[in-house]
Amino acid sequence: MQTIDNFVSTLSKQIWEELNKKGLKGLGISGSYARGDYSKSRPDVNFALFLEEETPEVTLTLGKVVSNLNTNFSSELNLCSDYHPERFIYPFGHDKTKPDIFFKIAIFSIKEKDLPMPFGRPGYVLEGHKLSIKMLYGENYFKDMVVTSNNDQVLKGVLYTLPQWQKQSKLAPLAYNLEKDTDLFFNEAMIWGKIIIQQYAWIQGLKSGLDYSRSEDRAVVFSKIHNKEELRAFIELPENLKKKLNLILDARLNFLQMRDDRAMAETLYLATSDLAGYFIGEAKRIGQL
Repeated sequence: MQTIDNFVSTLSKQIWEELNKKGLKGLGISGSYARGDYSKSRPDVNFALFLEEETPEVTLTLGKVVSNLNTNFSSELNLCSDYHPERFIYPFGHDKTKPDIFFKIAIFSIKEKDLPMPFGRPGYVLEGHKLSIKMLYGENYFKDMVVTSNNDQVLKGVLYTLPQWQKQSKLAPLAYNLEKDTDLFFNEAMIWGKIIIQQYAWIQGLKSGLDYSRSEDRAVVFSKIHNKEELRAFIELPENLKKKLNLILDARLNFLQMRDDRAMAETLYLATSDLAGYFIGEAKRIGQL
């Protein structure tokens, strides 16, 4: 979509110009947009910024850039800041006659690159960025980063993140006017469901005998996460929960047709809650083996 491409290039250029003299050394995009397989009905773009240091001043500058950019694009797009799994931000515009674009700006502090856990993220998380990143400006600090992981690290990561996400996802109904904001509630429930399913794929890999110290085995999970049909087939669940997983994945495929269906939004929310509970229980069970 030309409008989406224009938004990405314009925001990237303005961020680079504003922060280039404030410690920004590289700027790229990662995820589905960078790979070229993003959803046309619900496009999302992940921006990766390599900064000398993450400061409140930098965040404030980014906020000003995005706010100013919204003025230029508000006649064409609804800009939606989507920082899952941290939080979902109410969109700059909420006009259903215009397409939405969801975006996230992730900051990677260069001074944390050589920590035992590079950039403060687990190896299996960083590897997803490294494999998909497309640089637009400056230096790619993922390029020479050595990714290491193992089954224990992945298990601990999942056991930490899933309960946190479960708590946050439960609050979704309190974030919106459920009479008027069905589409936003629908999106919230759907995205929590998606990332919880994707996170559980790592546990499914453990149950299937994968060894995450091997890059080839980590690549197996990445391939499933990035392909919804492979993900469906990969994750083994009781039949009642499998239906809920498929419901969430289908909701993303049919986002524009389903987003105003209040009953479906509530069903997605409850399905996400049920899956999260089961996934946490399975992760704990695997951890005790």
